[in-house]
Amino acid sequence: MNYNKRYTTEKNGVTYDCEVNVNTEESYGSFEVYDVDESDGYHAEGGLWFEGNVLRDYDGVYELPECVKATLTQWNFNLEEI
Repeated sequence: MNYNKRYTTEKNGVTYDCEVNVNTEESYGSFEVYDVDESDGYHAEGGLWFEGNVLRDYDGVYELPECVKATLTQWNFNLEEI
């Protein structure tokens, strides 16, 4: 099954674009988050690795952005291992 979501969100007056993709057949996903108007220069992207519905690892950032965590939680992925 493939999960894909792209949306904008706002935090502290800055608008961010958040995209999250998961392919459960491959046990892999990816994410990208950046500020739309480049006001704070934020850009993060990376990979996501799963075992079943459990997120086991990620790369690209020190800590997953909140919008990525929220999206994965909405899709019922377990984030307790990270």
